[in-house]
Amino acid sequence: MKQQQQYEPNSHVATQSLHQEHPGKESPLPQTLQVCSQPMNDSSVVPSNKGESSTKVLDDKAYRENCPLSEFTHDEACILLVKINGIHDLVDSLMSNDQLHNSTNEPRDDSTERWNRGATLSSHNSALHHNNNIFSHVTPTQPKNSLVQHHTSHLESSRRSQQVQHVCKSISNIYTVLISIIYSLGGDLERFDPEELVCQFHSPQIDPTRSINESLLSAIECGLRIQKTDLSKTFKSLQNRKLEVRCIVTFGPVKAYHVGGHKNRWFRLFTGSAFNEANEKIQQCKAGQVVFTRSVYNRVKQSVLTVGDKELSTKGVVVADMVKKEVAQSGVQNITFHASFGRIIKMFIPPLLSKATTDEERIDYMPDLVCSLKIGQNNLMTSPEDSDLQLTGRHELVRIVHQAMGKYDQKELCKMFEDTQHTITVIFSFAIGKMKEYETLFDMLNEIAQQVDTIGIGISFGYCLRIANFGSEIRRDFGLFGRVANTSLQLMRESYSNYESYILCEPQVAELVFHNYEKEIITINDEKYVKLLKSLRNNDVTASVTGENAEQISLNFSISGLRKEHETNVRTSRQLFMEEVDTMISQLISLKGCEVNKSIEKNKVIVIKGEKGLGKTYVLRKILEKWKNKIVCLTNNSKFCLAKPCSLFHENLKMIVTEFFLRQLGIDLDYTCFDAVYSTLSSDQKQQVVSSVIKNDQEFETLAKYCFLLNPILGIHFRTSEAVDSLDESTTIRKASQLVSKILLRGWKHLGYSNQEPWLLFCDDIHLYDPYSRGVLEYLFKFAHTEGMSPGLLFITMNLTQEVVPSLHDDAIMMELQSIHSNEEDSLNELQQWCEVSTLTLELPSLSKEMVENCIFEMTTSEDCYSYLTPNCEGVEACLTQFIFEKTEGNALSISLLLLFLNDMKLLRVNDKNMLDFDRSFSVSQLHLPQTHSEYYSRQLQQLVHEKQLVLEVAALNGGYFDLKTIVKGATCLDSTITPERIRAVLCELVHTHGILEVVEQFRFQQCRNRHEETFYTFKNRGLQTYLKDVL
Repeated sequence: MKQQQQYEPNSHVATQSLHQEHPGKESPLPQTLQVCSQPMNDSSVVPSNKGESSTKVLDDKAYRENCPLSEFTHDEACILLVKINGIHDLVDSLMSNDQLHNSTNEPRDDSTERWNRGATLSSHNSALHHNNNIFSHVTPTQPKNSLVQHHTSHLESSRRSQQVQHVCKSISNIYTVLISIIYSLGGDLERFDPEELVCQFHSPQIDPTRSINESLLSAIECGLRIQKTDLSKTFKSLQNRKLEVRCIVTFGPVKAYHVGGHKNRWFRLFTGSAFNEANEKIQQCKAGQVVFTRSVYNRVKQSVLTVGDKELSTKGVVVADMVKKEVAQSGVQNITFHASFGRIIKMFIPPLLSKATTDEERIDYMPDLVCSLKIGQNNLMTSPEDSDLQLTGRHELVRIVHQAMGKYDQKELCKMFEDTQHTITVIFSFAIGKMKEYETLFDMLNEIAQQVDTIGIGISFGYCLRIANFGSEIRRDFGLFGRVANTSLQLMRESYSNYESYILCEPQVAELVFHNYEKEIITINDEKYVKLLKSLRNNDVTASVTGENAEQISLNFSISGLRKEHETNVRTSRQLFMEEVDTMISQLISLKGCEVNKSIEKNKVIVIKGEKGLGKTYVLRKILEKWKNKIVCLTNNSKFCLAKPCSLFHENLKMIVTEFFLRQLGIDLDYTCFDAVYSTLSSDQKQQVVSSVIKNDQEFETLAKYCFLLNPILGIHFRTSEAVDSLDESTTIRKASQLVSKILLRGWKHLGYSNQEPWLLFCDDIHLYDPYSRGVLEYLFKFAHTEGMSPGLLFITMNLTQEVVPSLHDDAIMMELQSIHSNEEDSLNELQQWCEVSTLTLELPSLSKEMVENCIFEMTTSEDCYSYLTPNCEGVEACLTQFIFEKTEGNALSISLLLLFLNDMKLLRVNDKNMLDFDRSFSVSQLHLPQTHSEYYSRQLQQLVHEKQLVLEVAALNGGYFDLKTIVKGATCLDSTITPERIRAVLCELVHTHGILEVVEQFRFQQCRNRHEETFYTFKNRGLQTYLKDVL
C-alpha cells in the first residue's frame, strides 16, 4: 500500500474535541466514550510477539487527530446506498474455476487435492492452523511427518495461492472502480461491506462550502455513473456472470459512533434516520436503477429528470434518469481527507488482520464456521437519535458480546455493524478443527441471549474467502466472501424475523456442532435448513387448571392463577407495538411441530385502547393484513369484512355447524353463502351436529344438561333438562359461554382452521359486547389449550370514554361517543382486568399538531377520492393543518370525516407551492360544518345522484359485505330501469371517486373448493351504514 499523506486538520475541524497533551498525565476520555469500562489507551493489550510493542488502536494522539473525522453527528446528511447482489456467488464461481490456476504443469493426485482443500495460501499457514494461530511461522520443533506433509502440499498450495490472489485482485478491481467514482464526486465510504457501500456526500469535514442540494445532485449523479459502468466489459472475470447493482439516495440526520473498548477492541457504527430509510426503501429499487426518496425529490426535482413520479405516493421513491445540472468534480484538496479517513478506518479492522503486511497474510481461504448474530435492546436502542442513552445502548451490546466471547475463549475474527430495526449485527468465524469452540458455542450464544431483548442467529459452514484489506489503495476493509458468509446472514435475518431466539443453521453444522440437540428441518426459499428446538431463552411455565376447575370460571378474572411474562407495557409508538406483535407471533410459529406445552399462559392477550376515532381498528387491520392466514374469528363490531365472515361468535357458530353438516355429506362449503345454507337446515339436523361436536368431551354428561341454553342462539330446540333447577343469570351466561367455547374450539381444530400453529382472534370494541360474548372470550383465553389448540393471541380493542360526551363547539363535527355499559363501575373493572392479564398493551393518544399534518398528507395521498390533488402535492399548508387540528382535536376519525366533507364541498386545492391548501374562494366565517355525524351523512347522501343513493341503501341492508350480484338483485327490484352495467359503474365511483365504499380482499380457503370469485365491497365508515339502516 502506498504511503498515505499525513492529515492536516482544517481550522473548522481542528477545533472539535481536541485535547491538550499533559506530560505524565492520561488525557481525558471523550464525552461519548466515558461510558466504556476501559480507556482508549488500555495497557492490557498483549503484544503478538515478544519483541513487538503493543499497538494502541485509539491512543491519545490518534484520538486527537482522528476523532473529528470518524465520530460525528450531522443533522443534514446525504446518503447514497449501493447494494451489490451476486458478489458472493461470483467469488465461489471464480474459486471453483480450475482454469485460473492451470499455468502450473505439475500433476495432481486425489490425496493431495483432498489435503489441500483445507490449506491456506502458503504452506506455513496451513501447518499452523493446528496451533490456532494463522499468522505464526513453522517452528523447527514440528513433527517430522508434519514437515513431510508440508513439503508434499507445497506445490499444490502455491498453485491454490495463485488462484486466490487472482480472485482477490478481480474483486478489488471491481471495488476500486466503484470507489473512484464515489471519490471523484466528493463522496466518502462510511461503511464498506462486500454487498453494501454506504456513502456520505454532505460532510463538513470534506467540503463545508458545498450546499446540501449540490451534495444530493452529486450523490444521484454518482449512482447514475455507477449504473452506467458496465463491469462485465471492464473485467474478464465478470463475463457471463451477473452482478445486480441498486442505488438509493436519502436525506436526513446521521451519526457515527466509536463503541467497545473491551481489551482495546473498538468498532465504528454508522446510523441515523437517513441510513435507516435507505435500507427500508431500497426494496423499492430494481436492479440497474437509481432511486431517491420524497425528501430528496422535494429539493432536486427541478434539476433531475425522473421516471415514475406518479408512484411516489405509494412506493415512497422516484427513479432518477438524468441530472440536468452539471455536477462539480471533487477537487485535489479532498485527497488528503480520503487518505486520512481510510487510515482511521483501518484501525477498526480485527487486530490479527490489521497487522497483516504480506498478501499471504491478508488472504485466507479455508473451511470456516461462520456465525452471524442480530441483537437489540428495546429500552436502549430505540431512544432518540441524539440521546446519550442510544450510544450507551450500543456500548452495552458490544460489551455483552465481547465478554461472552472472552469467557469462552473465542478469539477468532469478528466484525460488527449497525443493522435495521435498531439492532447490531455481529459476524465471527471459527477455523476448522477448533472443536473446543464448537462445543461451547451454544453456551456462549445462550449467555448473550439472556442479556439482550431480541436475537437472531444463523450459522453456516464451508469454504470462505477472508480478505483483510479489500478495496482500493486509500479505502480498505475486512470482508468475508462466498456462499457461506451470505447464507449465515440470510439465516440470521430469518431467525430474527420468524424464529427469534432460535438457532438456524445448515444441516452439516447441525451434525458437526449440535449433534446432541433436538432439531427439525425447515424450508427457506426451497432450501432445507435446520432449526434447533432448544431456545436460547429459559421459558419457565406454570401448570394450567383443567377439568372440574373449569366449572368455577368467573366473569371476573382470577388473576392469581395467571403469571404474566412481564408487566403490562404501555406503548406510545405504533411502530414499536407492531414490531412486538410480529415478534410474539413469530415465536409462536417457531413452536410448530413441537410438543404443545399445556399452560394457561401460552394464550396471550393484546389490548389496544383509546378514545373513539384514534385508530384502534386501523392498527388491528395492519396486523390482519400481515397475518391474515392465522385468523380463526372476527367479530361483527369490527370493520373487518372478509370472504370468511366470522362476525360475532353467533355467526361463527352457524358457519361451523353448517360445515360439519356438509362434510358429513362429502360437500365443500362456500364460505360466502353459509348463512343461506344454514337457514335450510332443520332443527333436528342442527341438534345432531351440535351433539356430535361435543359428544366425545369428557364432560359430555354434564354439558348435555345445559344444551337447551343454545336454543335461542342457534335456533334449535333442545329439551330443558329436568335435572337442572332454575338458573340465575350469571350461571346461565357461564354455562352457555362454556358450551359455545367448546363448539368453537372443536370446530376450529377439527375443520383445520388452527392445527399446530398460532391462531389469532380479533375482538374490536369489546366494550360493546354482551355478557355472553365476554364470557366466551374468557373461556377461549383460559382453556383453548385443553381442547388441543395450539398457542393463540387474542386481540382486543376498547374505548376509554365512560359516557356520551357530545361536542359543545357549534361548528365542530360531534364525536358520538358511546357508553361502555350500563353498569359503569363493573364494566370498567372488567376492562382493567383484561389489561392486567395482557402481555402487551397499546394506548393511543390524541394526535399532536405535527402528527395531524402527517395524517392529512397520508390520507390525501393514499385514497383514490383525492387522486386529482395528489400528483403534485408535497405537503400541507399550515393554515389548513391548524384549522383541522382545532376542529378535530387530534382525532383521526374526525380528521377523515372533515377532509371528506371539505373534498365534497370542493374546498381543497394544491397551491402554487405544491402544498395542499384551501380553495381561493374559501372563507372560514362562511363555512358551516355539520354538528353531528347524522347531519354529515345526510348532507353526503344528498349530494349523490339517485342511482348511487339506491345502491348504498341496498348495500346497507345486506350486512357487512356484498358483491355485484347481491346489489343487482336488490336494486333492480326497487328500480327496474337501472342496469347491471350501470350498477357496476356506480360501485366503482363510490369506491374511487367518493371514498364511501372499499374493496374487500378475497381469501382462498384450502377447505373450500367452491370459492366465490366475485369482488366484494364494504362501507369504509361503519357509521354511514348504521345511519342508512336506521333511516330505512
